[in-house]
Amino acid sequence: MAKLISIGEALIDRICYPDGRVMQLPGGAPANVAVAVRKLGQDAMLITKVGEDAEGKLILDTLAPFNLHQNSLLTTNTHNTTIAEVTVAKDGQRTFQFDRRNAADLFITSEELPRDVFHKNDIYHFGSVDLVPSLTKEATLEGKRYAQEHDLILSFDPNLRFALWPNETMLRDTVLEHMVGVDILKISDEELPFLFPNTSEKDTIKTIFQQKIRVLIYSKGAKGVSLYTDQGFEFHLPAYPKKVLDTTGAGDGLLGAFLSQLLAGNVTKDTLSHNATLLIEALKFANAAAAIVCTRPGAIPAFPNVEEVHQWMKENAI
Repeated sequence: MAKLISIGEALIDRICYPDGRVMQLPGGAPANVAVAVRKLGQDAMLITKVGEDAEGKLILDTLAPFNLHQNSLLTTNTHNTTIAEVTVAKDGQRTFQFDRRNAADLFITSEELPRDVFHKNDIYHFGSVDLVPSLTKEATLEGKRYAQEHDLILSFDPNLRFALWPNETMLRDTVLEHMVGVDILKISDEELPFLFPNTSEKDTIKTIFQQKIRVLIYSKGAKGVSLYTDQGFEFHLPAYPKKVLDTTGAGDGLLGAFLSQLLAGNVTKDTLSHNATLLIEALKFANAAAAIVCTRPGAIPAFPNVEEVHQWMKENAI
């Protein structure tokens, strides 16, 4: 059975809510996507590295029940687990600050890549945080090359974190370089104009498909989500009209749920953009999963299981 291979950061989100509550919750986009897929019944592994500190122990204890292939959850006693300070506004939107001094997740080496687990039609997932100059960037791109050679499906979520980069130009250039040729690109309505400034949405989407991308998931927050393929297919969904508590992990939940349905549907690299029916159902499922995440605090604890998603879709019409 095909699986998700997600590489990158697992960290602690220290979340400050408008009412003064502070919660420390494990997160990090690659970890979130892997857990979301696993909670939805599909196989997933996470390649990450955390410190042998209290925060790292909390992450490993939280991830343990999800069976994300323990041998790829690496630890180090010479580097620290990353902490993200997340401030949630009254409308559920967030701002981030990161403590990545001596961060363990920057030190995944190419030698630590478990290449023997890469199989045809698995999904290899990465984000732009993995592409900050570091050993992890080298490992991530080595994994990408290896995945391409072995016919894995490539999934890329830029998930822009401006505070981690020396300047915006470097971030933009890096994302634009490494989105070329991926099979699935997820991008938000905040990221699109940054990556493609002074360009209409329609022209930007056309430009994206000139980069040899097969499927684009375009998330627009309260305006819903759209899907486009290199075959010219489009599908659009509105957002669920529910009160937002916290958007932390919503995008990761959206993508994780979408990928889980591709895995469940035995999608191959060759058939990915040709099965409109499956893509529509996967997006509907993912849209509902993301809506559920927004009604709960945090990321990993907020991700639903299959039964919860189906129940949500049954009870909430859009």
